[in-house]
Amino acid sequence: MTYTLSLKQGLIRACRARLEARAQLMRHNMDEAQEEANAHIGAMASRYDTFKEEAQMRRDGYAVELDKTLRLIQALYTVPQRAQDTVGFGALVQLQPANGSGSLHLFVFASFSDEPLQVEDVAFRPISLTSPLGNVLDGRPAGATVTFRGTTYTVQQVI
Repeated sequence: MTYTLSLKQGLIRACRARLEARAQLMRHNMDEAQEEANAHIGAMASRYDTFKEEAQMRRDGYAVELDKTLRLIQALYTVPQRAQDTVGFGALVQLQPANGSGSLHLFVFASFSDEPLQVEDVAFRPISLTSPLGNVLDGRPAGATVTFRGTTYTVQQVI
């Protein structure tokens, strides 16, 4: 499959949908934790914290995750909407292992999900430029070879 700008736009939409679903879940979890905190009036859950304080700490943890997720959603708007010649932020990258096994399809954005994003029957894995693999690929054009964890890959496509 040849990468196209419409594929890239579809991948950005898929990322946005997954991140918005995560944000909605974090909001829901925050609300539940706050409701739980409001329901407890000083009952002890442990030697040091009340149930209410523990529920509020959970709510605050969800708030931090929500903030991170909202920042990622905003970062999607900065992904270049043009073809790229080298691997960098916002690039779609196809790697072919030298041993001939299946290609890896990557979206260089942020490592926000262990699950691949399925777009046009291709499973893209989101990675960050600061990840070990992202660091090795940064600035490489199509046709370049890289070695990562003992395996040699050829950069088949970049867009």
